[in-house]
Amino acid sequence: MSNNFFKYILNIIEKIKSSFFYNKVSLLLEKNDSSSLENYKYNNCIDYDFHDFDSLIEVDILVNLKPSVKGIDLSCHLKEFKNISDSFIRIMLENNFGKKSEILDENDYYVSIHIFVLLASRDGPIDSEQWHKIVSISRKLANNFNAMIVVPDKQIVINKAKKLDNLCAFLDAQIKFKIVTDHCFSREKLSEIISSIGFNKFHDIYILKSDRIKVYLKEDDNLCNLDIIMDIPCSIQDENTLNAFFDLSSKIAKELNAKLVDDNGLILNDDSIELISRQLNKLFKRLDECGFTSGSYRARRVFK
Repeated sequence: MSNNFFKYILNIIEKIKSSFFYNKVSLLLEKNDSSSLENYKYNNCIDYDFHDFDSLIEVDILVNLKPSVKGIDLSCHLKEFKNISDSFIRIMLENNFGKKSEILDENDYYVSIHIFVLLASRDGPIDSEQWHKIVSISRKLANNFNAMIVVPDKQIVINKAKKLDNLCAFLDAQIKFKIVTDHCFSREKLSEIISSIGFNKFHDIYILKSDRIKVYLKEDDNLCNLDIIMDIPCSIQDENTLNAFFDLSSKIAKELNAKLVDDNGLILNDDSIELISRQLNKLFKRLDECGFTSGSYRARRVFK
């Protein structure tokens, strides 16, 4: 097998540090339908499940409430965190029975509030301005209730954020195939085909609805070619992951009467897929060894 062959295969699995895939996640505020109870959920991660503080990727701003404060009195003050544009945060509340939750019950009483600040994402590390804004809102919250607040040292936070950002830049990777045609197709036809397969449009890209594999699809300006990309850190490691991605890509190419090629325009075959699989397993292993198991909650929070 020639050196050129290895070279073009290795180019398929490329390191990325691109804002193209960075979804700016909003701090969501969801209102319960119950007329007798208003629940607010502070959630900045899709498919959220409760997770405690993660010291590898977060820092904790603690507000101790003494005496305890009723949820209804907290709700309007917590809404101010929605003004943080990059939404690096998630909020955890502890009631007077020691129960922790990201759901605010207006009839419950709370003894502490934790503001967990994400140190870095694909948008980059948290900077001084963002940190200052989060701390200012947190201090205002504490002052409103004459509460004690514990804030990590700013320089320690900024330095830790930069280190995390560098580590994640080293770990970040993708697999990209191209779907190439000798004719152009209509946007309506493309949308119909990929919607039936399970893609939703998000701004100028399509994202596959899947809990196991993160796949993006992007059209070119002339609607003649498509890039289809598998996000490695956000896809669950599985012996069938690459095959699933390849089969999905092949299906779209077939529906469009197109060719499936690598980034250099060379047709993919069994030999190239086998080599990609070996490289992919190495990347999965590296993520795991560094504490970012692919597809995990931690990985999906940082690589977003």
